[in-house]
Amino acid sequence: MDHIILHLGSDVNILTKQTWEKIEKPKLIWSPIQLKLANPHQIIPFGRLVDVPVDVDGVRTITNFEVI
Repeated sequence: MDHIILHLGSDVNILTKQTWEKIEKPKLIWSPIQLKLANPHQIIPFGRLVDVPVDVDGVRTITNFEVI
């Protein structure tokens, strides 16, 4: 493809606690947010994983993840 649009600017990126454990528990920082779900539930993240390099089909970007 010559021209594509790749949107990586989601408001919140989620990583499960199990996945975080599989990547050897990198250091988390405090997260100031609560995630409100479509139902009445709220989730308080375990923490935020910052500056994670993400490679999507050869396109590299840096993003943050909320670990839940």
